[in-house]
Amino acid sequence: MGKQVWIVLASIVLTACAGQQHTLSNGVIAADRAVTFTDMRRFDQEVAAAMRGQAPAVTVTFLAPTTVNQIPERLGTWFTMIEEYQGTVALQRDPEERTRGMITEVLSLLWTAYKAIENRLLYSPAGQYNATIYHASNGTISRVVFTRKS
Repeated sequence: MGKQVWIVLASIVLTACAGQQHTLSNGVIAADRAVTFTDMRRFDQEVAAAMRGQAPAVTVTFLAPTTVNQIPERLGTWFTMIEEYQGTVALQRDPEERTRGMITEVLSLLWTAYKAIENRLLYSPAGQYNATIYHASNGTISRVVFTRKS
């Protein structure tokens, strides 16, 4: 049930971010694009396709809270490449924050609580185990063994 609620909420957010259309200098009409962040190659492919399609803006939305101090590596790679191609990456306060304000904070808190409970339930068996990471001299992990505590 909980996942269904989040899917509905995500759909509402994505629908609210419906793209605007712009006419490019070559006369082609291009629309803004929205891509939902997932830590999978598909995300990279969707962003690249939107950029290749000359979308005037590609907005990345998040299903889970992400902070400026914990930018996912996959997204960080895009920022690095923008800078390598002499682009800029700026940090700016969201002007829409006031309109989303309280609802966003409540949803964020609910999501955080849900994830904490979910993680606690999922990972609780780990309290009964130790872990040994076996690796080669070059640092390559060969196996991990979880051993039940006596």
